[in-house]
Amino acid sequence: MFRIAFSFAVIGVACIGSVCLSESLSPNRAETHLGKSRSMGDGQAWSWVKTDLQGRPTSMGVTLTDSALNGLPTEGGHSCCDGPQWNLPLPVGIDAGPVKHVVINWNPKGHPPEGVYTVPHFDFHFYTISETDRLLIKNSESNDAVGNRPPPSEQLPPDYIQAPGVVGAMGCHWIDSKTPEFNGQPFTATFIYGSYDGKVTFIEPMITKATLESHVNQTLPVKVPAKPADDRFVPVQYRIEHDEAAKTITISMDAVSK
Repeated sequence: MFRIAFSFAVIGVACIGSVCLSESLSPNRAETHLGKSRSMGDGQAWSWVKTDLQGRPTSMGVTLTDSALNGLPTEGGHSCCDGPQWNLPLPVGIDAGPVKHVVINWNPKGHPPEGVYTVPHFDFHFYTISETDRLLIKNSESNDAVGNRPPPSEQLPPDYIQAPGVVGAMGCHWIDSKTPEFNGQPFTATFIYGSYDGKVTFIEPMITKATLESHVNQTLPVKVPAKPADDRFVPVQYRIEHDEAAKTITISMDAVSK
């Protein structure tokens, strides 16, 4: 079960049901720092970053109340680039390494490729570019030489291949060709890399709504690039955890940090 370590040095505390959130002002301690919550569906969602004794990020993720999965829009998705999304502020004053902002995208009907990702699911985007730069990315086809320019191969994990096209306000998507959904099994959860104009621009756990609703607890490996673009936070695994007492679902990434 995921547990939140609260700080005594806070600038504010808010409670949602039995879950209390705090914003920490002491980044040089081993603790978990929370961003401000946002309304999502019938519930709430927020980002968080766990730091070590030197204030370096060791884990980060998002937490949703169970009710956030209810009352969601039934139309839209990133096949049309303007689907439902929630921008989650990072904790104030905390070093999140290369991550600059977090966006949850909801795809109520999924998106291509057909028969693989065309099921209701969430994209949990952790962007390594500013929101301003992200919003400048335009939707385009595979002939977009700038948008499709790949990063150096050593900055991407082994077995990852580039999906065609550039998705507006996101970029190119890189998928693991060895992942179960491309090898005869249904899609439940996978880990995506993103790029634009030769740079890695996001990392992304992508998880079906059904998986989150099942209240599964699992830890899944993340393949690591030979030479990460930014080694301050390099995910080696991601986790899906349900806290029955708190009625929350947490999607987290654990990493090697420097």
